[in-house]
Amino acid sequence: TVQIESGDITVPQWQASLDLHTVHGAVTAAGAGGNVQVAVAHGSVHLDQVRGNVIISGGGDDIAVSNVTGQTRLDGEYVGDLRFRNLAGGLSFHSNRTSLDVAALPGSLSYDLGEITIDGASRIQLQTRNVEVNIRDFRGPLQVDNRNESVRVSTDAPLAAPIHIGNRNADIRLTLAPGSRFQLAASADNGDARLLGRRLRVSDPVPVRAAPGGYAGIVTVLAPGDAMRVTDLRDGW
Repeated sequence: TVQIESGDITVPQWQASLDLHTVHGAVTAAGAGGNVQVAVAHGSVHLDQVRGNVIISGGGDDIAVSNVTGQTRLDGEYVGDLRFRNLAGGLSFHSNRTSLDVAALPGSLSYDLGEITIDGASRIQLQTRNVEVNIRDFRGPLQVDNRNESVRVSTDAPLAAPIHIGNRNADIRLTLAPGSRFQLAASADNGDARLLGRRLRVSDPVPVRAAPGGYAGIVTVLAPGDAMRVTDLRDGW
């Protein structure tokens, strides 16, 4: 265990577990041979090549975590860029604005104050607000809830699990793989609903009705044996 009030902590190639605490400073560790636990208040964290689980808590600036064999967990409020890559055991991140759980991340995830981009993740659950969301090449079930900024979701693989995307006061764009098979039911208030794919394009206006306090739209996509929902609710939260 290393605990200091002010100053940086750097640990290279430590073949055991680590427990690191600093209030004002950066934490850097690589090649840890066990679990890594970090608590920071006003600094950055950079971890790479961890053979175990990672837990980061508190708050601070930039966070970068890569090549972790176990689970990665991040709790707290961070004002810098968050970067994650190759997390075999997935990622869990919880703050006042965002709740994110990913079962596995063989690809990458980046998150700054205005945008979340997820590439190549499995079983994504994301609840956030006021952040542009971009998800590409996902696998397994997907659940996204956002408001005030757009959601863009695309995959080149056939859909094999339920999808739910909810958004308020902004757009949703879903791009599916060529040859995807499903049924589409859509309705919208003061707008239209579209499903985009290379073999299927639905762009006809859908029924419109007045909605008090704003306008709302719902898109529901049904695949054989499973339900996938794309929801755009432009109404009060």
